Amino acid sequence: MDSAEYLPMFLAESREHLQELNVAIVALEKNPQDADGVDAIFRVAHSVKGMTGTMGFSGMARLSHEMEEVFELVRRRRGGVERDLIDAVFACLDALSAAVDSIELSGEERIDPEPLIERLRALVGRSARQEVSGKAIATVGYPGALRARVEFAQDVLMPSVIAYVLLTALRERGTVLGSDPADEDLDGWDGRVVEVVCGADFAQADIEAVAADTDGVIRVTITRYPDDGGDGEDANAEQLPLTGDPHTVQIPAADSAHVAAAEPAAAEPEAVGPVAAEPEGVAGDPVAGEAAKPEVAETDAAASRPAARTVRVDAERLDQLMYYMGELVVHRTQLASLVAHSEVPGIAQAMQELERTSQALRAMVMKVRMIEVEAVFSRLPRLVRDLAAKLGKDVELRISGADTELDRTVVDALGDPLVHLVRNALDHGLETPQERVAAGKPATGLLEVSARHGGGRVVITVRDDGRGIDVAAVAARARRRGLVSTGDELSSAQAIDLLFTAGFSTADRMTDISGRGVGMDAARDAVRALGGDVLLQSEPGAGMVAEIRLPLTLAITSALIVEVSGLPFAIPLDRVEWTLSLGEASVRKAAGQDLLVLPDGVVALCDGPWVLAGEENGAVEHAVIVRAGDELVALAVGELIGQRELVTRPLPPELEMSRPISAGAVLAEGAIALIVDCDRLIDEVPREVAASALSAA
Repeated sequence: MDSAEYLPMFLAESREHLQELNVAIVALEKNPQDADGVDAIFRVAHSVKGMTGTMGFSGMARLSHEMEEVFELVRRRRGGVERDLIDAVFACLDALSAAVDSIELSGEERIDPEPLIERLRALVGRSARQEVSGKAIATVGYPGALRARVEFAQDVLMPSVIAYVLLTALRERGTVLGSDPADEDLDGWDGRVVEVVCGADFAQADIEAVAADTDGVIRVTITRYPDDGGDGEDANAEQLPLTGDPHTVQIPAADSAHVAAAEPAAAEPEAVGPVAAEPEGVAGDPVAGEAAKPEVAETDAAASRPAARTVRVDAERLDQLMYYMGELVVHRTQLASLVAHSEVPGIAQAMQELERTSQALRAMVMKVRMIEVEAVFSRLPRLVRDLAAKLGKDVELRISGADTELDRTVVDALGDPLVHLVRNALDHGLETPQERVAAGKPATGLLEVSARHGGGRVVITVRDDGRGIDVAAVAARARRRGLVSTGDELSSAQAIDLLFTAGFSTADRMTDISGRGVGMDAARDAVRALGGDVLLQSEPGAGMVAEIRLPLTLAITSALIVEVSGLPFAIPLDRVEWTLSLGEASVRKAAGQDLLVLPDGVVALCDGPWVLAGEENGAVEHAVIVRAGDELVALAVGELIGQRELVTRPLPPELEMSRPISAGAVLAEGAIALIVDCDRLIDEVPREVAASALSAA
């Protein structure tokens, strides 16, 4: 098999499975009793092992095989999972993720699984168990003890793990005097019968209960040794004969996730040691026959289910599809202009049908490109868990709205800004348990991440109930850096604005988490590059709210087309508040900046011809009031042409655009309209003027 053909699919599915494991294991740590969650973890781990083995990546296959056995052990255990074991599993997942990245870059997995395998084995007790080691049954006598013959299903997975779980569970109930296989022989054991001798402190019902609770067990036969008054501890004693009738218990298949119907007696494994023969009729037990029926029914049901109705498509193909869809829209509009001047019979009707079909096609293409923000949100549980542990904080993470959909391009670029905001909330916002208790708060801090649709956009909110922004600390740091004058007092809004200054940080020392001053400004720049913005609100002592506001899609946008200096420009419609005629408005000057006087205040007036086209004293007749962040700005333009839906195109990388332009679009008549970056308009206004402008309600 040429594995290179399947490499892209392997990389995509491996990352998907590893992310699923990260999320599921964090959930398991919080709720160890979630049996469905444990089963899901095992299934995903089994898939990872199969994929890596099939592709020939032996290091990943060995590590994932060891992880699979650990998950199988966890699935069969009762009680919680140790944090050390969870940490070790996360270390394995990180190593596998790094190997996937290495395969993508160089074709080589570059992973050393041995240290991680030894770490896992040590934690689950497979290298050096702390329990009492079992003794070989053949050389030990056990007066008054019970001997159990425990049989596994023929198709059971990982019999060595099941045997270990069985013996461990028995030791938790009483004294286990011997077993076959012994503990030191369990690694690699592939049998189907375990012989175990339990001390006189065991009741027959105890053994039956353990067997019934162990997945994979189909039958247990219990026989008692004679009570001759011996101590049962002499390792050199001769094997005593069994006495009494053997008692056999059939374990219903419904009690096990990996149990097949009982095999006929002739096909059973050969008995180990002198165990009494089974009573006649066990092999044909009607219970076993009934147990087989659900399996057959389930198989029939699976065969009748429809095949999967989803298909994995390379993201580049979706981009190409969107590009050609945009070209189709442009050509359709041009064709409509020609049809309007044609007198060919029936052509107008045909044009209408074409428009309806192309609009439906465009809507479908847009829908195909939409994916849920869960693709980004799923990274957060592991991030919050690790950072909270490193910072010594107790944090409860709540996620909502993960099914909110965004354009794939937007979701791909959302990860880093969101991580910056979450890290900021964990490091700077939430307090330690001691600080929270002293402030009268619960010891566990709350971090909420949500997504919702609002006003034609998607709003991602990161909210914490921490200390909020310390205006005094921000002001002191700003004065030391010379960003504000010594005597100036900062408002909360001004302190928030300073947090977005490049290189600014309130951390006292630099760590691997914070202190470099490259978080908040990078987050805002990345979001603004997507046509969105980041807004902060804070209440001292009560916490902070950060909002990322993003367009639903970058591919198609509704815009107001205006003319400036004879050139068409497009202003995103979701940023337009209203328009007015400059001939009916009052304009004043302050600090060299034009201000547009409105009934309820003033807004800065940007000269469109100069800001957008570099033309001085250009003709303007209208003003478009737009939202720039949390402020309003008026843009003076020549003509208002009308509303259009545009297929946006990114600007060429080599084009150094110093003006507030974010992208371009082709109009119906073939002209190119540049799309105005409303957030950058505020940069054209002096700070002291912008601070006095009318802010949004």
